[in-house]
Amino acid sequence: MDPQAAQAAPRGVWEGLAAPATVDWCEENYVVTPYVAEFWNTTSSMWMCVLGAWGAARLASRRRFLTLFSGLALVGIGSAAFHGTLLRPAQALDELPMVFLGMVAVWVVAHRGREFADGVRVAAALTVYGLVFAVAYWTLPWAFTVFLAVYGGLVTWLTLTSLKLTFSADDPRLQNTLAIAATGFFGTLLGCWIPEHVILPCDHPAQALPLHALWHLGAGTGTYAFILWMLHADDAARAA
Repeated sequence: MDPQAAQAAPRGVWEGLAAPATVDWCEENYVVTPYVAEFWNTTSSMWMCVLGAWGAARLASRRRFLTLFSGLALVGIGSAAFHGTLLRPAQALDELPMVFLGMVAVWVVAHRGREFADGVRVAAALTVYGLVFAVAYWTLPWAFTVFLAVYGGLVTWLTLTSLKLTFSADDPRLQNTLAIAATGFFGTLLGCWIPEHVILPCDHPAQALPLHALWHLGAGTGTYAFILWMLHADDAARAA
């Protein structure tokens, strides 16, 4: 084969099958196998699937928490698809479920201890919010920035509200689970995601560590713990 043609040939089976993702992380692509673009980022995503499936099995009788844990598992599947292929449709399978899971979490926290009928208006508003986001996500050229802004807004509201609720109640369960959630999520956000994607160039020696994969492990654990925090907050509100 001509050397130039060989150099231009795809290294992985997914290359060229659809539009490429708008983000390519620092893990070198198709090193371990031609079937997985980012091996460690893909395999670490499955941790979220494991945690989500475990939580869903434990709380299958409580629909709102079954939805939350199932959403966590869905995020893990989407993340694995995104990092495994680096294609734009698979990127959407990662980022859209993250926003929708955040929206469900906002509803659960806002209506803790109450039945669904009490939160129809907020559910309708969040649905419109999600639809507007989805349209913007698919039509605007800066989709990743839109995703970060919308998801960041949901996380900010959940963080401030959970802190207020936790420190206004003398409940060790709320305090302990929120501490685990914050350590897992924000610890790896500050220690792994931001350095890997924002601060360090991809050729920095620290990038030899699977920083984004470590973020998956920490964020998955933190999200699982935060769903447990929501469970405890819901129980406390029902008992009050």
